[in-house]
Amino acid sequence: MTAPLVQQETWDLPDVVVVIRKHPKTVLELPVTVVIQRAMNRWRQSADFLAVSEEVPWAAWVVRKKAEGLVAPPVEENLDPTESADVRPVWIDQAVGHLKALGEQAGIRFERPPGDVRLPSVPPPVKDATIWKLAWSYPKVRPVVEPRPRLVYRDPETLAQRIQWLRQRLKERPRWLWQDTVDGQSRADQILGFLAALHLWHHQEVELQQEAPFEPLWIIVPEERHDPS
Repeated sequence: MTAPLVQQETWDLPDVVVVIRKHPKTVLELPVTVVIQRAMNRWRQSADFLAVSEEVPWAAWVVRKKAEGLVAPPVEENLDPTESADVRPVWIDQAVGHLKALGEQAGIRFERPPGDVRLPSVPPPVKDATIWKLAWSYPKVRPVVEPRPRLVYRDPETLAQRIQWLRQRLKERPRWLWQDTVDGQSRADQILGFLAALHLWHHQEVELQQEAPFEPLWIIVPEERHDPS
């Protein structure tokens, strides 16, 4: 019924949809490629997209209906074993009886009569007690004032003093790791120690060696300047 309809030159997709809704089996003899091509051509050639906006969903509906007609519906499996089995398995009755027995034992073991419940005893309120009386009876205490710890601040070390100190260390040993000379000192003292080493290097009193960036920095006295005495 629908195949001769789509073979005509002038046919409309809504008419095909109406026929399929009235006679669902007629979709099996319908060439869906013709329907899809017609919907695509209408969409490309139409000047008003709003007029043909529903034809593409109609074409998709026709294709889905034909696919549902060609594919056999799935067979529902019987998941209830009692309908297919003639004899009920013995283990089912045994399991049900065991579960019932466990439930009864749990009820007997954990049952507590209402009379055994003891509520915590609440002491009676004090006679003529009010919030104001309680506040006034609170002892007048003051926090203990702890004396401030006495701190002894030393005078800041000058660059000249640090240079002299570093020269004394280099006389004791001609090779020092810079980190050992400032270990345990504050950030300001570490900067002062670096400036002292840089000052000695600038006056060619020492050599600074570092194999790679961020590697340990060595302060070395040249051999011609080293005085073992």
